Amino acid sequence: MWFALFTRPLRSFEWERFILYARRVKYLQCVTALESSISRRNDPPPAIWKMLLVARPSIMTHILPNLQELVWAVPDAIFPYIRLFFPRTLKKLKLEVMANGMAGVEERFSRLSLLSNLMDICPALDDIKLNYQGRRYGLISEFSESICQWQFLRALHTHCITAQALNRIASFPHLETLSLEEEIHGLGTIPLTTGALPVLRRLKVIMPLEQATTILIAITHPVLESIEVTFPECDWSAWESFFTTVATSSQTLTKLVVKELSGDQNREPITAATFRTLLSLPKISHIVIRPAVRMACIDDQLIKKISEAWPHLRHLELGDGNISAHSPVTLQGLLSLVRGCPDLETLTLTLDARMDKFPLHAPPGMGACSPKLTKLRLGHSLIRNPENVALFLADVFPNLKTVEAATTGWAAALKFTELYKAVRKWPTHS
Repeated sequence: MWFALFTRPLRSFEWERFILYARRVKYLQCVTALESSISRRNDPPPAIWKMLLVARPSIMTHILPNLQELVWAVPDAIFPYIRLFFPRTLKKLKLEVMANGMAGVEERFSRLSLLSNLMDICPALDDIKLNYQGRRYGLISEFSESICQWQFLRALHTHCITAQALNRIASFPHLETLSLEEEIHGLGTIPLTTGALPVLRRLKVIMPLEQATTILIAITHPVLESIEVTFPECDWSAWESFFTTVATSSQTLTKLVVKELSGDQNREPITAATFRTLLSLPKISHIVIRPAVRMACIDDQLIKKISEAWPHLRHLELGDGNISAHSPVTLQGLLSLVRGCPDLETLTLTLDARMDKFPLHAPPGMGACSPKLTKLRLGHSLIRNPENVALFLADVFPNLKTVEAATTGWAAALKFTELYKAVRKWPTHS
C-alpha cells in the first residue's frame, strides 16, 4: 500500500479533488505487517490513519463511499480505523487480525465490538473471510461469538471456531458457502442439530475426516454442489464412513476433493469396494481422491466403472503422484474413460504404459478420441518405448499440450506426439 507522510493538514481543495475520485473506488486492499516485531518501511504509521479520521470533511462519513470489497490485514493499533472504510455498499470483507492475546483491553473491546455489529454497520455485507493469528481457547471463543451475529451471510471463511458457534452457523438461513480451516473444538461432545445448513452449496474444510463426516450427516436436505476436505492421517474406517455419507446424501454434488496430508505409506490401501460407493453420484464433473498411500484398487475394470458412472467428468485425479507404486491401469484401460467421458480436460493417474504394442490394422485408439483433454499428470507411471506410447497419445489425445511425470521417458513421448501430429497435417499427394 502506498502512503505519504503529511507535513501539513490537508486543505479543502485537496479533499474536494479526492472526493471526486473516491466515489469510483470499488475495491481496497490494505495489508501491513501483522507482527509487532516486524517493521516495514512501507507500512503507514498510526498517525496517518489518525490524520484521515480527524481531518476529513464533516460531509465525508466514509473515505470511499461506494466501496464494495475490502481486504484489511493490519495490527491491533490500526484495526479500529477500518470504520473509515465501512460504507453501506460494502458486500465482501476479508479480515486478517493479529489476535495473540497481547492487545490491550481497549483495543480488544473495540475489535470485538466492531465484529459483533458488522451486519448493522454494513447491511449489504454477505461474504466475510476472517483469519486471525492466535489459537488460545479464549480468543477462539470471542471470535466465535462475533461470527454468530452474522446470520444473514451467504459466504463465510474462517479459522477455528467452537462447536457451539458451528451449531449457530448451521442455522444461518442464507449461507451457501462455508470454509473452515481448522479442527472444531468440542464437536465430538456437542452434536450438530439435524437439518443443519439448509441451503449450503459449497463446503471446504481442513479438519479431521471424522469431523467433516459429522457435518455432512447433519445436512439432511442437501443441495451441495462442492465438497473439499483436507485432513491428517486417519484409518480406513473413517474413509469408508465419509464416502458412504457423501454417496447417500449428496446427489447434487458436482465437485469432490478429498486430500490426506500425510500418513504411513505402508498402511492397507483403499479398497475397490470403498471407492465404488462414490459411483452413485450422478453429476460429478470434478473429482480428486488423494490418500497418502497408493491406490492399488484403481485398475482397468474400475476405470471402466468410472466412465459409466460419471459421464460429465471434466477433471479426474486419483492417487498421489509423488508416491512411487506400480499401477495396474494400462493404456488400453484408458480407452473406456475416453469413450465414456467426452468432456474430460485433465487427468491425473498412475499408469503402466509398458504394454505399448497395438494392432497394425487399426489406429491405436481404435476410434476413441478425447479432443478436450490438454493435460496429463502421470506421476511415477512406467514407460518403456516412448515412440510407441506417442502413437497412442497422438491418436487418442489430439490436443494434448502437457505431460507431467516423475519417470523418464514421458518427455520424449510428448515430443514424439507433437511430431506425429505435425506429420498428420502434411498435405498428401495422389
